Amino acid sequence: MTSMLEYIETPRRPNPMVDLNPLAKASESIVGFDNRIEQLEKFPDWKKNIKAWQESGRIIDLSLLPKYKEIRLGDIRIDEDIQRELDAKHCAKTIGALDLFDPRLCQPAYCAKTSDGVYRSCDAQHTYSTIAAFINAGLVQGIEDWREFKITVVYIESDDMSFVRKAFGIINGRGKKPQTQYQMLKTSVFCVRLDGATDNEEDVSLERKVSIAERNNCYAIEKKGPYEKYPNTFTHISSFVKLSDAEIDLVTKWHNDYLHFEPIHACEFVIFKDLSRTYEAFRKPITDELLSELAGLITRVFWSSETFGQACMGAFKEWSIKTYGYEMSWKDVSYANCLMQLYVKMGGQEFVPQVFLDNNEGIADFFADDIRKLFV
Repeated sequence: MTSMLEYIETPRRPNPMVDLNPLAKASESIVGFDNRIEQLEKFPDWKKNIKAWQESGRIIDLSLLPKYKEIRLGDIRIDEDIQRELDAKHCAKTIGALDLFDPRLCQPAYCAKTSDGVYRSCDAQHTYSTIAAFINAGLVQGIEDWREFKITVVYIESDDMSFVRKAFGIINGRGKKPQTQYQMLKTSVFCVRLDGATDNEEDVSLERKVSIAERNNCYAIEKKGPYEKYPNTFTHISSFVKLSDAEIDLVTKWHNDYLHFEPIHACEFVIFKDLSRTYEAFRKPITDELLSELAGLITRVFWSSETFGQACMGAFKEWSIKTYGYEMSWKDVSYANCLMQLYVKMGGQEFVPQVFLDNNEGIADFFADDIRKLFV
């Protein structure tokens, strides 16, 4: 084994995330709007916003807030030039699916009431088309005519369809703060941890994956949040949730053993997914010696997995230009190919599946000169 594959232990320091982990703080904290006002009034950008309003001399008319009313489904009209076309597959397989539909999750429809008294829907057509079709199919007890069924609508009074068109865009995305991958993960985890709800298999699976990572002292966090500075944290939730339980255990244990001084970079999830599945296909184990040597390669040659990932992308660019005559789009599978080809070039003796050497063949030769000098 060459010296550059020998892992040198980095002193381990206490990680504050053990106590700060937001997914471990599952508690029913309930506050009033006074708490939110206090937070806003302490925020510099909010203070600037209030000053801008005050200087403008404009006053807000809250009488223009949307109103609520129960309206017959038969009295609502759908503006096809404002809303999307009906997605029948979405109604059948998502909204109205046997194991998914729950009336408690249906929100009020958003409408514009014109001066001639017509309610024109600018949101929720899929939800209420599904409900109307359920009634028409005889699946709703006590209701025979969908036209007579009343729903709650939130409406504004306007004949200005350009405003309604903009309202549709805001209600369906622009102007709203979308849920992040982390927020959706948090919802699933807290459904299990806080609410004790175990009837949803996806929630249970996601909570189990998070628990595996936490047992290895690795923590899911929000992007650009207060915890990004801490080691053993990760923000690339979409990559994390695609891993199997065993793959999560492998990568988080490896990171905690060897790279416990830094956050988990996205390339680590990709690398260990590819290593795990390829070695399993070859019916070969990923040995402790190999895991240690890969850590030695990354920490001694590149210092961090982030720097390694950046170097891989640079090598891939040069390799693709040389091989194909143009710069190809980056492919995540190249992380593992780069790592294993570098491992062989630096004298690694553990078993390496040939597929890692055949894909992106020769890419190790496109790393920087100071790295190629370490080849044996």
